[in-house]
Amino acid sequence: MLFHRCFGMFINGFLAFLTISLISTAAPVTGTCNSPLHGELNAVIYHRDPVIMEGDKLIFKCYEGYETLDGERFGETECLPTGQLSGKGCLAVCKPPAEISNGNLREHKRTKYLTGDRVFYDCDPGYTTRPANVDYITCEHARWTDLACKKICVIPSRNEMNSYIWSTAREILVGHRLWFRCFKGYKMSDGSIHGNIKCLPNGKLSGKGCSKFCYRPNLANGTYKEHKNAYEVGEYLDYECNEGFLASTKNPEVRIQCTNSGWTSFPHCNESLCGKPEEIANGRVLEGKTEYKHNEKASYECSAEYRLSGDGNATCLLGRWQNVPKCIYTSCEPPANISHVEIIEQKKNKYSSGDRVFYDCDPGYTTGEANTDYITCEDARWTEPACTMNCDAPPAVTDAELTEILKKSYRSGSSVQYECVNFYKLEGRERITCINGVWDKTPVCRALQDCT
Repeated sequence: MLFHRCFGMFINGFLAFLTISLISTAAPVTGTCNSPLHGELNAVIYHRDPVIMEGDKLIFKCYEGYETLDGERFGETECLPTGQLSGKGCLAVCKPPAEISNGNLREHKRTKYLTGDRVFYDCDPGYTTRPANVDYITCEHARWTDLACKKICVIPSRNEMNSYIWSTAREILVGHRLWFRCFKGYKMSDGSIHGNIKCLPNGKLSGKGCSKFCYRPNLANGTYKEHKNAYEVGEYLDYECNEGFLASTKNPEVRIQCTNSGWTSFPHCNESLCGKPEEIANGRVLEGKTEYKHNEKASYECSAEYRLSGDGNATCLLGRWQNVPKCIYTSCEPPANISHVEIIEQKKNKYSSGDRVFYDCDPGYTTGEANTDYITCEDARWTEPACTMNCDAPPAVTDAELTEILKKSYRSGSSVQYECVNFYKLEGRERITCINGVWDKTPVCRALQDCT
């Protein structure tokens, strides 16, 4: 039997129709297939007959964004004896999947993906795909399905929260709440036994659950440094006693801690008192009280030849005596031999504080600028005499003159001034001083270079 069949295909961009003569010695072909629409194969079909005979093939070109299973733009499908076509045509192609926030791709990316392909992701620690519980995306119609890794909060154990938790899950999403009821003996900070906490965007819960609390006790003669009423186990409560009051620690600032059995101690402030004032050598207390309050003073007096240090009072401060005075011995023994000094009056066996003894300086020595010719008894010690050695006339300086009348002798502390004659310039200090018999380094007069 001889029959003809025409086929169309693209050659160099143009549609060409080929007529092929087929000779078949088999039985006549009776199977047929319905010609599909373009959209069924996602392609342009180059065949216009409504019916396709068994064994015939359809040539097609995939739409943009679609490919055959072999990855080609052109393909063919055959009419089978069953009346079905041998292929499904063209499949949509997805581009490589994008990165997702807080997640990572499990596999290496390919250059392209076909419809139905899946790509799996792992969420970062602290994130989950719940409630969907899907860890992959699928290529569908040239687009990927959605996937999101959401922030979670890990639910603590019942013992950590000291409460019964109304959830069997181990984590909750951001914005969701966890409900619970406190164990016996535990409460919320507001005193309730039921509560809930929220999963915050930072992955932390908004509260800790239930705790044992210590409630702030009343405090007389003191103030608390915080205004909270309830304190969790482990927290501290600081308080301060008013002026003149002390806690048992003898410290005005006190800290107590909340424990499972309550506060470590009960806060209290007692009035700070001092007992009898301290005794001092060579003196006594003027008042006979046995107890003094905060800031009260005790006055002292000293025996003869002694005087009190400071203002002569001790002060009771926070239960302790402060600034206790001393009795200082004030009399002096007769002055001993002093270099370059001659005492000019009769010596006594003892001198009272403030007594003076006059003296003369040895020849060649003077009292200098101090001009004081006596020493004074002060707190059992004599002041220092002021005898210093005189200086002879100051040394002459070439091409210089003194600005005052020259003397044979000068007291320690005295000074003279030099002045260079015309056409000379002074180098060094123009005024020198006599210091205990020795003059300062004298200056020099240099001739000016531009002068003849």
